[in-house]
Amino acid sequence: MKRIRQSDGLLKNLTSLAEALGVSPVFVKRMKWAGFPMPGGRSTVPWALAWLKEHPDFKQSDWTRPRRDAGHPAALGAGK
Repeated sequence: MKRIRQSDGLLKNLTSLAEALGVSPVFVKRMKWAGFPMPGGRSTVPWALAWLKEHPDFKQSDWTRPRRDAGHPAALGAGK
């Protein structure tokens, strides 16, 4: 990741957040799949850095697909 100004508290979409963090948009998408909250599809750089600090074992290779929650229609067998 590139060096980031901690004072950047502006809400950013997935693409802008990835650019600010110096990572690919796929990395941020997989953070979301791993539980990183982006209410309204927006987050801030400090929130992302705090989440990464709280999840030091996060690897995007562990999250190649979104998780399926028990209440999610696909997890319940809908569409078969």
